[in-house]
Amino acid sequence: MGDTERPVPERDGDQDEQAAHLVRTDNGPTVASEVELLTEKYGSPDMAWLPPRHRGTGRPGRRARAGRRARAGRGRRHRGHRRHQGRGSAGMSVDGMIAQAEKSLGLREPNAIQQWYRERNGSAYNYNFPWCNAAVTYWATQAGERDAVLHGTDYAYTVAHAQRFKNAGEWHAGARGIKRGDIVFFDWGGTNDIARIDHVGIVTSVSGANVYTIEGNTANVCARRVRREAEIAGYGRPKYKTASSSGSSASAGGTYKVKSGDTLSKIAAAHDTTVQAIASLNGINNPDRIRAGQTLKMPSGATAAKKVVSLKQLVAAFKRDAPKSGTPVSYPPVEYVEDALVAEGLLARQYADGHAGTATKSAYSLWQQRLGYRGADADGLPGMTSLKRLAAKHGFTVVA
Repeated sequence: MGDTERPVPERDGDQDEQAAHLVRTDNGPTVASEVELLTEKYGSPDMAWLPPRHRGTGRPGRRARAGRRARAGRGRRHRGHRRHQGRGSAGMSVDGMIAQAEKSLGLREPNAIQQWYRERNGSAYNYNFPWCNAAVTYWATQAGERDAVLHGTDYAYTVAHAQRFKNAGEWHAGARGIKRGDIVFFDWGGTNDIARIDHVGIVTSVSGANVYTIEGNTANVCARRVRREAEIAGYGRPKYKTASSSGSSASAGGTYKVKSGDTLSKIAAAHDTTVQAIASLNGINNPDRIRAGQTLKMPSGATAAKKVVSLKQLVAAFKRDAPKSGTPVSYPPVEYVEDALVAEGLLARQYADGHAGTATKSAYSLWQQRLGYRGADADGLPGMTSLKRLAAKHGFTVVA
């Protein structure tokens, strides 16, 4: 609990030392009664958002730890809560960082964030370790904000991460001035002492005395929470990239990754823009020369391409791709289905490559089982009903 003093590692970023402190100090919100404590104060931890005037604050305790093997997956997507004042003039990558956190909402354990951290940092994490800070590390990495949020280092141990912010002159004790994008650290004992920090999350907004967050490993799930100053030890303020440093305003239409079979005219038509506009923005002299995997900046005002998946072609790809070596892409819209499976926590991001291989088929089988199918009906080959259910949640259209 909050009366536990935890050592600051002697060597910043040393993973063995971080892992040892995690084991020795039980860093992270971990007690058997945590679910009950949070439910009493907040309601179900699965709630996608919490209204500002209908919930109180509470102190999560500590969950019981088990040495279970983590399986690969990703968190489900949920609709975000309404915005509150406090967003201010945050840079574009603040939104990118929070968008990555939102992708993990609903993620339980063992999970892909633990597996990802374990694969990067070694066997010291070969158990169901507390993953609140590993989640922040994962989100920052996916958002391209490692330098700002992590100073280039993976963190699983909250004390070490907070101390790094302090060493960089980016630490603020308490909650005064806290805002969207700040990395917030908690001490359930109510102190501002870095050595007593229990937990960490990211601030999504602030309204009056309420600090809205997304936190990994809160009641063993990634969820939105409402916090108050009494439980906030302090926060780190990352120097996120701003709109001016992350690219020109001409690229405000987003980006598009070229797929096999694409042409510039096809891409332009799908995004309601022109070949000339895309070519000019990307410095393309010959519009006939683009390559699969190339990322194109899209002009401001370009619309998102409509995502359409043919069931017949998808099933053919599932049957054709899996036996092949390597990662050949026979039907590019497979990637839409893979992205959805990643968001559902069923497929590791590294396998969302457009190749309908064995990992993708296994993940789709898990999706079928989640819908209640069993046996031959959950063989991993998409059917119209299960595919439409997935499409309805993740924004693509299914045709025969």
